[in-house]
Amino acid sequence: MLKPVTFYSEGVKLAGDLFLPADIKPGERRAGIVLCHGYTGVRSIYLPDNARVLAEAGYVVLTFDYKGWGDSDGAKTRLAPYSRVADVQAALTFMGAQPEVDAARLGIYGTSYGGATVVFVAAIDPRVKCVVSVVGIGNGARWMRSVRARMSTMICWSAPPRTVSSACSPGTPSLPTATTCCCRTASQPNWARRRGATIRRQ
Repeated sequence: MLKPVTFYSEGVKLAGDLFLPADIKPGERRAGIVLCHGYTGVRSIYLPDNARVLAEAGYVVLTFDYKGWGDSDGAKTRLAPYSRVADVQAALTFMGAQPEVDAARLGIYGTSYGGATVVFVAAIDPRVKCVVSVVGIGNGARWMRSVRARMSTMICWSAPPRTVSSACSPGTPSLPTATTCCCRTASQPNWARRRGATIRRQ
């Protein structure tokens, strides 16, 4: 059974869905699991499938949107790592207060950036008895640099033709290439070199 819920984190209203096992009896308390989505995810994309499977296995499961994502309030599409930690802790508080949940048996599950968030929360919050990180990020600074580099490359390569001045062909209209693109400082961007990719010159 799915029940839409709301709760607050740092004064901001978050939207969530509470999944209850079909066989739960009145007064019975089950272990609870909070599912945390990744960097640009929302609770309604892939987490419901996981939540349903876990609820069928007998767990009470909460999915939610971080501040500014999905149906939650807050500045939109902003990545604030410590704010996400606070959101997960608020979700744990909400989960532990539900009459169907045993507050002494709480777990957290995260994917991608959520995988890094849940590891951090588990390290600082003793209420967490179990943590699962799926394809989590281990080095946030390095990961964010790689995301920005890929985004710059995609934006640059999808840009319309522009005029590039060079010693060989001053003022010639050209598509960005590995040597003329505004976001490259070498013959290939770092992410391409790391993966052994080849960039075809125009």
